[in-house]
Amino acid sequence: MLAGPAAAGGGADRDLAAPCRGCHSASADAAGGIPILDGQPPAQLAALLLAYKNETRQATLMNRIAKGYSDAELERLAAYLGTPSGPP
Repeated sequence: MLAGPAAAGGGADRDLAAPCRGCHSASADAAGGIPILDGQPPAQLAALLLAYKNETRQATLMNRIAKGYSDAELERLAAYLGTPSGPP
């Protein structure tokens, strides 16, 4: 699994994560209790994203969104969003 800022693909991963910002704010003002992803442990994020994709964890929208990404892309997202300083 990828880990840390060196593993994140910079601009490509920022673009990959752009749709996440529609619901998951980078700050504490996320609406309706939607979790903030920035700074979360990458391994935990990857496991959650893969669980949504594989439908072992249920959600109204995340299951459909996660299915739009390959497993490798979900791991890249987790590494990018889970970096200690968060995405730029």
